[in-house]
Amino acid sequence: MISSIKELNEPDWDGLKPKLDLTGQEDEIEREAKKEELKTESVEYHRQKRYWSKAKWHVHSLIMESFVTSKMKDKILQEVNYNEKIEGDPIELLRRINKFMTTSDVTDWEPITLWEALQKWVNCRQKGNETVIEYRKRFEECATTVLSFMGDSWLDVFASKTTAYHEIENNHPTNGLSDREKKRVAAEVEELQEEFQDEFVKLFCAAGLLHNCDCARYQPVLDHFVTAYAVEHVDYAQRDLFPRDVETAAKALHNHRVKKTTTPKHNNTNNTNDKANTPQNGTNLAQDYNKGSKRKCFCCGKADHVATRWEHRF
Repeated sequence: MISSIKELNEPDWDGLKPKLDLTGQEDEIEREAKKEELKTESVEYHRQKRYWSKAKWHVHSLIMESFVTSKMKDKILQEVNYNEKIEGDPIELLRRINKFMTTSDVTDWEPITLWEALQKWVNCRQKGNETVIEYRKRFEECATTVLSFMGDSWLDVFASKTTAYHEIENNHPTNGLSDREKKRVAAEVEELQEEFQDEFVKLFCAAGLLHNCDCARYQPVLDHFVTAYAVEHVDYAQRDLFPRDVETAAKALHNHRVKKTTTPKHNNTNNTNDKANTPQNGTNLAQDYNKGSKRKCFCCGKADHVATRWEHRF
C-alpha cells in the first residue's frame, strides 16, 4: 500500500491475483501442492484487498486532517467531483494536491506557474523560531516543485562554467603522455565532468539551504565554508568544503551550537548597600558614617559630627 501511494497508482489487483500455473508435466502430488499454495495465496490476496478498501478511507482522512493546510483543504473540497472521485481515495487526493502545488493561484498558464514556484523557492527562508528539520522540509518541498518543472539538467550550462568543473581537467594533466593515453584521460575527464553536472542540482540546493538559513543563529556555519574557500594557496579540493547535498548542509546547521542570548543580571549587592546607606527616619548619613570613624569636624575639632552639621557654621 505504501509503494502504491508513493507512486500515486492504484494497486493492479488483476495482475496481483494469484493463478494456478501448471505446465502439464507435474505429477498428482505436485499438482495438489500447487493447488494448496494457490488457496493460501488467494486468502492473502483477498485479505489485502479488503484491507486496502478499509484503509483508503483512513489514509484519506489522515491526509486531510493532519497534512493539509486549511487553504488547500478548501480548494480540494471545492472540486466538482470531490464526492464521486476524491473522497475516500488517497491516491486521487494526492494527485489533486500535487496539481494545486504545481499550478498558480492566478492561472494555469505554465510560465506564470513556474515563476511563482521559483519565487516561493528563492524566498523560502528559515524563520527565527524554526528548527533545521522544519526549515529543511519546507525548502525541499519548494525545490521539488521547481525541479518537477525544470528537470535535473537545467543547471548543466552553469555547472560547466564553475571552477570545480574546470578543476577536474586541471587534475588530469596530459603532458608527456602518448596519444592513446591522452584519449583515455580525456574520456575519463569527460565522464567525471558529466557526473559533476548530474550532481550539481544537489549542490545547488545545498547552497540555497545554507544561504537562506537564519543568519542570526547560523552565520558562523556559512562563514566557515566561505573562509576556507578564500584560501588560495592550497589545493582546490582543500578549499571547497561546501556541502554537496541538502542532507550534509542540514547536518552542518544542526551540529552548530547556537549561543543563547542571556540578559545581564543586576548586582543586588550594590542595591542592598545603597538601601543600607539611604537615610531613614531622619537619620543623618554623615553621623552614621562617622560613628566608626576617627574623622573630626575641621571647624570645631569634635568627632560627633562633620562640618556640615556644626551649629555655628557660617
